[in-house]
Amino acid sequence: MKSKSNNALVTGGAGFVGSHLVDRLISEGYKIRIVDNLSSGRLENIAHNKHNPNFELIVGDLKKTRIQAENKEQRRDPKDSCYVKR
Repeated sequence: MKSKSNNALVTGGAGFVGSHLVDRLISEGYKIRIVDNLSSGRLENIAHNKHNPNFELIVGDLKKTRIQAENKEQRRDPKDSCYVKR
């Protein structure tokens, strides 16, 4: 059942299963925030969403007390295929 605000947090959203969940939720109109430490997830799995205004990626580990991300307009690394946003 959809929430009234249509927001969703997906942990591990850059992984194989998580990225498919993200695609499905975006197609259903959700605004998605992903938290992924990229230990096994890949930016290539979610790169096609990088310009979607309903998509936000936070690179970090929920086990850590502080999660850092950069502005969506900046790249984490010139080799990365996806933007991150705080």
